[in-house]
Amino acid sequence: LALTRLVSHAVAPAPQAVLTLNISSDGLDLFILKNGKLYFDHFRSWLSIQGESRQITKRAFESAVIEEVQQVINFTINRFKERLRQAIIIAPGFESEIGGLLGERFGLAVAPLAVRDFVSLGPSWFIALGSALRGLADRSRDQDISLSPFSSIESYYQEQTFHFAVLWRNIIIEVAVVFLIVFIGVNVFLVDVFNQNQTQLESFKTRPVIQELTVLQEKVQEFNRLVVMAEQAKTAAPSWLPFLEQLQTLADRHRVHYDRIIMSSIREPIHINARAPSSAVAVAFKNTFTQQPNFKNVDLPLVSATVLDDGSVGFALSFSLR
Repeated sequence: LALTRLVSHAVAPAPQAVLTLNISSDGLDLFILKNGKLYFDHFRSWLSIQGESRQITKRAFESAVIEEVQQVINFTINRFKERLRQAIIIAPGFESEIGGLLGERFGLAVAPLAVRDFVSLGPSWFIALGSALRGLADRSRDQDISLSPFSSIESYYQEQTFHFAVLWRNIIIEVAVVFLIVFIGVNVFLVDVFNQNQTQLESFKTRPVIQELTVLQEKVQEFNRLVVMAEQAKTAAPSWLPFLEQLQTLADRHRVHYDRIIMSSIREPIHINARAPSSAVAVAFKNTFTQQPNFKNVDLPLVSATVLDDGSVGFALSFSLR
Protein backbone atom coordinates (compact mmCIF):
# COMPACT_ATOMS: atom_id res chain seq x y z
CA LEU A 1 0.00 0.00 0.00
CA ALA A 2 2.88 2.39 0.76
CA LEU A 3 4.48 1.61 -2.64
CA THR A 4 1.11 2.16 -4.35
CA ARG A 5 0.84 5.59 -2.74
CA LEU A 6 4.41 6.44 -3.79
CA VAL A 7 3.87 5.29 -7.40
CA SER A 8 0.65 7.38 -7.61
CA HIS A 9 2.62 10.35 -6.31
CA ALA A 10 5.52 9.88 -8.77
CA VAL A 11 3.54 8.80 -11.85
CA ALA A 12 0.28 10.32 -13.02
CA PRO A 13 -2.57 7.85 -12.38
CA ALA A 14 -3.80 6.18 -15.58
CA PRO A 15 -7.18 4.54 -16.25
CA GLN A 16 -5.39 1.55 -17.85
CA ALA A 17 -3.96 -1.28 -15.75
CA VAL A 18 -0.31 -0.74 -14.85
CA LEU A 19 1.95 -3.52 -13.56
CA THR A 20 4.35 -2.68 -10.72
CA LEU A 21 7.14 -5.17 -10.03
CA ASN A 22 9.03 -4.82 -6.78
CA ILE A 23 12.09 -7.01 -6.19
CA SER A 24 13.12 -6.98 -2.53
CA SER A 25 15.09 -9.19 -0.18
CA ASP A 26 11.92 -11.18 0.54
CA GLY A 27 10.94 -12.01 -3.01
CA LEU A 28 8.88 -10.83 -5.97
CA ASP A 29 5.91 -8.57 -5.36
CA LEU A 30 3.64 -7.82 -8.34
CA PHE A 31 0.56 -5.60 -8.13
CA ILE A 32 -1.86 -3.94 -10.54
CA LEU A 33 -2.75 -0.24 -10.38
CA LYS A 34 -5.77 1.45 -12.02
CA ASN A 35 -6.43 5.13 -11.55
CA GLY A 36 -3.72 5.17 -8.89
CA LYS A 37 -5.53 2.52 -6.78
CA LEU A 38 -4.37 -0.98 -5.84
CA TYR A 39 -6.55 -3.65 -7.47
CA PHE A 40 -4.44 -6.82 -7.25
CA ASP A 41 -1.31 -7.96 -5.44
CA HIS A 42 0.71 -11.18 -5.82
CA PHE A 43 3.82 -12.16 -3.90
CA ARG A 44 6.31 -15.00 -4.38
CA SER A 45 9.16 -15.57 -1.96
CA TRP A 46 12.74 -16.41 -2.89
CA LEU A 47 12.44 -19.63 -0.89
CA SER A 48 9.72 -20.93 -3.19
CA ILE A 49 11.89 -20.10 -6.22
CA GLN A 50 15.07 -21.55 -4.71
CA GLY A 51 13.52 -24.89 -3.81
CA GLU A 52 16.16 -27.38 -2.65
CA SER A 53 19.02 -25.56 -4.38
CA ARG A 54 21.54 -23.58 -2.40
CA GLN A 55 21.26 -20.58 -4.70
CA ILE A 56 19.03 -19.11 -7.34
CA THR A 57 20.53 -19.20 -10.80
CA LYS A 58 20.00 -16.49 -13.34
CA ARG A 59 17.95 -18.83 -15.45
CA ALA A 60 15.72 -19.73 -12.49
CA PHE A 61 15.35 -16.06 -11.61
CA GLU A 62 14.31 -15.06 -15.12
CA SER A 63 11.96 -18.03 -15.38
CA ALA A 64 10.28 -17.04 -12.11
CA VAL A 65 9.89 -13.45 -13.26
CA ILE A 66 8.43 -14.49 -16.62
CA GLU A 67 6.11 -17.01 -14.95
CA GLU A 68 4.76 -14.56 -12.38
CA VAL A 69 4.33 -11.74 -14.88
CA GLN A 70 2.49 -14.08 -17.23
CA GLN A 71 0.07 -15.02 -14.43
CA VAL A 72 -0.59 -11.36 -13.68
CA ILE A 73 -1.14 -10.63 -17.40
CA ASN A 74 -3.63 -13.49 -17.62
CA PHE A 75 -5.45 -12.19 -14.55
CA THR A 76 -5.62 -8.70 -16.06
CA ILE A 77 -7.03 -10.00 -19.34
CA ASN A 78 -9.70 -12.04 -17.53
CA ARG A 79 -10.51 -9.35 -14.97
CA PHE A 80 -10.34 -6.07 -16.90
CA LYS A 81 -10.61 -7.38 -20.47
CA GLU A 82 -7.48 -5.51 -21.44
CA ARG A 83 -3.82 -6.33 -21.99
CA LEU A 84 -1.03 -4.86 -19.91
CA ARG A 85 1.05 -2.35 -21.83
CA GLN A 86 2.99 -0.55 -19.11
CA ALA A 87 5.15 -1.75 -16.22
CA ILE A 88 7.02 0.04 -13.44
CA ILE A 89 9.87 -1.83 -11.81
CA ILE A 90 11.59 -1.36 -8.47
CA ALA A 91 14.71 -3.53 -8.69
CA PRO A 92 17.91 -1.89 -7.49
CA GLY A 93 20.72 -2.99 -9.81
CA PHE A 94 18.44 -5.07 -12.06
CA GLU A 95 16.37 -2.36 -13.78
CA SER A 96 17.92 -2.64 -17.23
CA GLU A 97 18.07 -6.44 -17.18
CA ILE A 98 14.48 -6.95 -16.03
CA GLY A 99 13.24 -4.11 -18.22
CA GLY A 100 14.77 -5.71 -21.30
CA LEU A 101 13.37 -9.12 -20.36
CA LEU A 102 9.79 -7.83 -19.91
CA GLY A 103 9.96 -5.69 -23.02
CA GLU A 104 11.29 -8.53 -25.18
CA ARG A 105 8.98 -11.24 -23.82
CA PHE A 106 5.71 -9.33 -23.26
CA GLY A 107 6.13 -6.11 -25.22
CA LEU A 108 5.67 -3.95 -22.12
CA ALA A 109 6.83 -0.35 -21.85
CA VAL A 110 9.04 -0.68 -18.77
CA ALA A 111 10.35 2.24 -16.68
CA PRO A 112 12.07 2.26 -13.30
CA LEU A 113 10.33 4.16 -10.50
CA ALA A 114 11.89 7.60 -10.08
CA VAL A 115 10.65 9.97 -7.38
CA ARG A 116 11.76 13.44 -8.43
CA ASP A 117 10.91 15.02 -5.06
CA PHE A 118 13.31 12.63 -3.30
CA VAL A 119 16.09 11.97 -5.78
CA SER A 120 18.72 11.57 -3.05
CA LEU A 121 16.85 8.62 -1.48
CA GLY A 122 17.30 5.13 -2.89
CA PRO A 123 14.71 2.34 -3.39
CA SER A 124 15.28 1.12 0.15
CA TRP A 125 13.44 4.28 1.34
CA PHE A 126 10.44 3.88 -1.00
CA ILE A 127 8.15 2.09 1.48
CA ALA A 128 8.95 4.64 4.20
CA LEU A 129 8.29 7.48 1.73
CA GLY A 130 4.91 5.99 0.81
CA SER A 131 3.94 5.80 4.48
CA ALA A 132 5.15 9.36 5.05
CA LEU A 133 2.97 10.61 2.17
CA ARG A 134 -0.07 9.25 3.98
CA GLY A 135 1.01 11.06 7.11
CA LEU A 136 1.14 14.35 5.16
CA ALA A 137 -2.43 13.92 3.88
CA ASP A 138 -5.35 15.61 5.60
CA ARG A 139 -6.88 13.14 8.06
CA SER A 140 -10.41 14.11 7.06
CA ARG A 141 -9.66 13.11 3.44
CA ASP A 142 -7.75 9.90 4.16
CA GLN A 143 -9.90 7.11 2.73
CA ASP A 144 -7.21 4.42 2.54
CA ILE A 145 -7.56 1.12 4.32
CA SER A 146 -6.15 1.04 7.83
CA LEU A 147 -5.06 -1.83 10.10
CA SER A 148 -5.88 0.30 13.13
CA PRO A 149 -9.12 -0.44 15.06
CA PHE A 150 -10.09 3.17 14.32
CA SER A 151 -10.74 4.63 10.89
CA SER A 152 -8.76 7.62 9.66
CA ILE A 153 -11.82 9.86 10.00
CA GLU A 154 -12.31 8.74 13.60
CA SER A 155 -8.64 9.38 14.29
CA TYR A 156 -9.02 12.79 12.64
CA TYR A 157 -11.94 13.74 14.88
CA GLN A 158 -10.09 12.43 17.93
CA GLU A 159 -7.09 14.52 16.98
CA GLN A 160 -9.25 17.60 16.44
CA THR A 161 -10.96 17.01 19.78
CA PHE A 162 -7.58 16.72 21.45
CA HIS A 163 -6.34 19.93 19.81
CA PHE A 164 -9.58 21.67 20.82
CA ALA A 165 -9.11 20.55 24.43
CA VAL A 166 -5.47 21.67 24.39
CA LEU A 167 -6.48 25.04 22.95
CA TRP A 168 -9.05 25.68 25.66
CA ARG A 169 -6.66 24.38 28.32
CA ASN A 170 -4.11 26.98 27.18
CA ILE A 171 -6.79 29.69 27.08
CA ILE A 172 -7.96 28.83 30.61
CA ILE A 173 -4.39 28.80 31.90
CA GLU A 174 -3.64 32.17 30.27
CA VAL A 175 -6.86 33.70 31.63
CA ALA A 176 -6.08 32.31 35.08
CA VAL A 177 -2.59 33.81 34.94
CA VAL A 178 -4.04 37.19 33.90
CA PHE A 179 -6.55 37.09 36.77
CA LEU A 180 -3.79 36.07 39.18
CA ILE A 181 -1.68 39.04 38.09
CA VAL A 182 -4.70 41.36 38.44
CA PHE A 183 -5.50 39.99 41.90
CA ILE A 184 -1.90 40.43 43.02
CA GLY A 185 -1.89 44.02 41.73
CA VAL A 186 -5.21 44.80 43.46
CA ASN A 187 -3.93 43.22 46.67
CA VAL A 188 -0.78 45.34 46.60
CA PHE A 189 -2.87 48.46 45.93
CA LEU A 190 -5.31 47.74 48.77
CA VAL A 191 -2.47 47.02 51.20
CA ASP A 192 -0.90 50.35 50.27
CA VAL A 193 -4.20 52.19 50.76
CA PHE A 194 -4.70 50.45 54.11
CA ASN A 195 -1.26 51.49 55.28
CA GLN A 196 -1.90 55.09 54.23
CA ASN A 197 -5.22 55.12 56.13
CA GLN A 198 -3.52 53.68 59.18
CA THR A 199 -0.92 56.45 59.04
CA GLN A 200 -3.61 59.13 58.74
CA LEU A 201 -5.55 57.56 61.60
CA GLU A 202 -2.49 57.64 63.84
CA SER A 203 -1.95 61.29 62.96
CA PHE A 204 -5.54 62.05 63.95
CA LYS A 205 -5.06 60.33 67.28
CA THR A 206 -2.07 62.53 68.10
CA ARG A 207 -4.10 65.79 67.90
CA PRO A 208 -5.01 67.51 71.20
CA VAL A 209 -8.25 66.02 72.47
CA ILE A 210 -8.83 68.54 75.29
CA GLN A 211 -9.32 71.42 72.87
CA GLU A 212 -11.96 69.47 70.95
CA LEU A 213 -13.77 68.58 74.18
CA THR A 214 -13.76 72.23 75.26
CA VAL A 215 -15.32 73.32 71.97
CA LEU A 216 -17.96 70.60 72.26
CA GLN A 217 -18.82 71.65 75.82
CA GLU A 218 -19.27 75.27 74.74
CA LYS A 219 -21.60 74.18 71.96
CA VAL A 220 -23.62 72.02 74.38
CA GLN A 221 -23.98 74.91 76.82
CA GLU A 222 -25.10 77.26 74.05
CA PHE A 223 -27.66 74.70 72.89
CA ASN A 224 -29.04 74.25 76.41
CA ARG A 225 -29.33 78.03 76.84
CA LEU A 226 -31.33 78.30 73.61
CA VAL A 227 -33.64 75.49 74.74
CA VAL A 228 -34.34 77.30 78.03
CA MET A 229 -35.07 80.57 76.23
CA ALA A 230 -37.47 78.77 73.87
CA GLU A 231 -39.33 77.23 76.77
CA GLN A 232 -39.58 80.62 78.52
CA ALA A 233 -40.88 82.30 75.38
CA LYS A 234 -43.46 79.56 74.96
CA THR A 235 -44.63 80.01 78.58
CA ALA A 236 -44.85 83.83 78.29
CA ALA A 237 -46.77 83.82 75.01
CA PRO A 238 -50.60 84.01 75.33
CA SER A 239 -52.66 81.03 74.27
CA TRP A 240 -54.65 81.83 71.16
CA LEU A 241 -56.44 78.50 70.92
CA PRO A 242 -59.45 79.39 73.15
CA PHE A 243 -59.86 82.70 71.33
CA LEU A 244 -59.83 81.05 67.88
CA GLU A 245 -62.31 78.40 69.06
CA GLN A 246 -64.62 81.20 70.27
CA LEU A 247 -64.45 82.91 66.87
CA GLN A 248 -65.28 79.66 65.10
CA THR A 249 -68.24 79.00 67.41
CA LEU A 250 -69.73 82.43 66.72
CA ALA A 251 -69.22 82.01 62.99
CA ASP A 252 -70.93 78.60 62.96
CA ARG A 253 -73.89 79.99 64.94
CA HIS A 254 -74.57 82.65 62.26
CA ARG A 255 -73.32 80.71 59.23
CA VAL A 256 -70.56 83.24 58.66
CA HIS A 257 -67.36 82.37 56.80
CA TYR A 258 -64.07 84.08 57.62
CA ASP A 259 -61.95 85.28 54.70
CA ARG A 260 -59.15 86.86 56.70
CA ILE A 261 -58.26 87.53 60.38
CA ILE A 262 -55.57 90.13 61.13
CA MET A 263 -53.99 90.03 64.63
CA SER A 264 -50.89 92.17 65.15
CA SER A 265 -50.73 91.65 68.93
CA ILE A 266 -53.00 91.09 71.86
CA ARG A 267 -53.12 94.84 72.57
CA GLU A 268 -53.93 95.97 69.02
CA PRO A 269 -57.40 95.91 67.41
CA ILE A 270 -58.28 92.70 65.55
CA HIS A 271 -59.70 92.99 62.02
CA ILE A 272 -61.92 90.37 60.41
CA ASN A 273 -63.08 90.11 56.78
CA ALA A 274 -66.03 87.71 56.50
CA ARG A 275 -69.07 86.71 54.43
CA ALA A 276 -72.67 86.37 55.69
CA PRO A 277 -75.82 85.12 53.95
CA SER A 278 -77.43 88.57 54.30
CA SER A 279 -77.00 92.03 55.83
CA ALA A 280 -79.28 91.11 58.72
CA VAL A 281 -77.09 88.15 59.59
CA ALA A 282 -74.01 90.37 59.46
CA VAL A 283 -75.66 92.84 61.91
CA ALA A 284 -76.72 89.98 64.20
CA PHE A 285 -73.15 88.60 64.04
CA LYS A 286 -71.86 92.04 65.08
CA ASN A 287 -74.37 92.25 67.97
CA THR A 288 -73.25 88.82 69.19
CA PHE A 289 -69.65 90.04 69.24
CA THR A 290 -70.82 93.09 71.32
CA GLN A 291 -72.37 90.79 73.89
CA GLN A 292 -69.12 88.87 74.50
CA PRO A 293 -67.53 89.83 77.82
CA ASN A 294 -63.96 89.65 76.52
CA PHE A 295 -64.58 91.81 73.42
CA LYS A 296 -64.80 95.61 73.33
CA ASN A 297 -64.97 98.40 70.76
CA VAL A 298 -66.86 96.18 68.29
CA ASP A 299 -67.37 98.11 65.04
CA LEU A 300 -69.09 97.13 61.78
CA PRO A 301 -68.88 99.99 59.25
CA LEU A 302 -71.90 99.87 56.98
CA VAL A 303 -69.83 101.13 54.08
CA SER A 304 -67.78 97.96 54.25
CA ALA A 305 -70.82 95.77 53.52
CA THR A 306 -70.96 94.74 49.85
CA VAL A 307 -73.10 92.24 47.98
CA LEU A 308 -70.95 89.54 46.34
CA ASP A 309 -71.59 87.66 43.08
CA ASP A 310 -73.00 84.60 44.87
CA GLY A 311 -75.59 86.76 46.75
CA SER A 312 -73.76 86.75 50.08
CA VAL A 313 -72.72 89.93 51.88
CA GLY A 314 -69.09 90.71 52.57
CA PHE A 315 -68.28 92.88 55.54
CA ALA A 316 -65.38 94.04 57.74
CA LEU A 317 -65.50 93.77 61.53
CA SER A 318 -63.00 95.13 64.06
CA PHE A 319 -62.76 94.72 67.85
CA SER A 320 -60.30 94.65 70.73
CA LEU A 321 -59.70 92.20 73.55
CA ARG A 322 -60.33 93.28 77.13
